[in-house]
Amino acid sequence: MALTVDSSPASASANSFCSRAFADAYHAGRPYSSTSWGGLDDTGKDQRLVAATALLCIHIPWQGAATDPGQPLVFPRTGLTNRNGGAIASNAFPVELQEATAELAFRIGSDDPSLDAARTIRDLGIAQLEVSGAVNLRFWENKTPRSSSIPDEVVAMVRHLAALGRQQTEVATGLTANSSTFSRSLHEPTFDSGNDY
Repeated sequence: MALTVDSSPASASANSFCSRAFADAYHAGRPYSSTSWGGLDDTGKDQRLVAATALLCIHIPWQGAATDPGQPLVFPRTGLTNRNGGAIASNAFPVELQEATAELAFRIGSDDPSLDAARTIRDLGIAQLEVSGAVNLRFWENKTPRSSSIPDEVVAMVRHLAALGRQQTEVATGLTANSSTFSRSLHEPTFDSGNDY
């Protein structure tokens, strides 16, 4: 059975946050993806859009609540605002979510190694790691370690819609480093900034 992309927020069979036409327009204006995305056939594009939507549903905790508990996707949602503080309609997919879906769909299966998001200690939920005699390890409070399936750049596009932890908790261990010092601090951007990442 052929895959059909359904990007209607009100549909009981919705399976994508954006349409193929939206994704085509999104990538047409981006030199790093316009040629590669344009070279995919419709089936390939549709498969990637549906897969990207599934990954966004599974791997990112979202703010607000589902508009209809019986809806097939985690969006539409109530109680959300855009980057400028304006209310997002509870019967629509936010534009930034559609853009993130198109971006992730392009990155799925890409052969370009530069698009493979670098995995950092942030993905483990670690806020700070210092090794200087003893190990000082901090975790973001209430932050679930994020899957490597979602590149940092895609998460940044929808960070203001996501329910990601910001506060830190500290865990100290008695491990001793052998003549080595390592320190790395990660500064988690706040949700109320329009310049996250």
